[in-house]
Amino acid sequence: MRSAPYEPATVSGGDTEPGTLDEQQRRAHALELSAATTFRLHERLLGARPRIEAHFGMALGEPEPPQFLTYGPGGFQVPHRDVGDSPAGYRRSISAVLFVNDQAEESDGDRYSGGSLVLYGLLGPASIQHGIPVGGRSGQLVAFQSNVLHEVKAVEDGQRHTAVAWYPPGDEPG
Repeated sequence: MRSAPYEPATVSGGDTEPGTLDEQQRRAHALELSAATTFRLHERLLGARPRIEAHFGMALGEPEPPQFLTYGPGGFQVPHRDVGDSPAGYRRSISAVLFVNDQAEESDGDRYSGGSLVLYGLLGPASIQHGIPVGGRSGQLVAFQSNVLHEVKAVEDGQRHTAVAWYPPGDEPG
């Protein structure tokens, strides 16, 4: 991911047009990985679908093609939900984040510091003000309902590499 071509990651939803660059909402880079890498990850996401369906008790469709993101020092994403006014937002039931590298107290060539994924409201409506931080571990897949409020805290040092994908609702379990 370090050598992949990239461009600033965009945002959409609410009053924001899809593909809008807004570094007040998200500061990250969207990477272009090879078709073979994207296909292999898509296949793995398909393979994980039955376990995710069982966990959430819902049928899911085939996931959207994964997006690859890197957050450098100061990179973040404000609290948001992955559902909303965009056509893609209505088709998202489960969001999935795959951590490519480890979070650590201090960064080094492979690890990053800061940059926690924070999920809000997991303990019911009264807990919407209290986020649960998830530290990244290489190979860890975190799946959550797409209507869950979440954010990426600012990366303090190093590069936070992730792949993200969304599962739409399905008619019957995969």
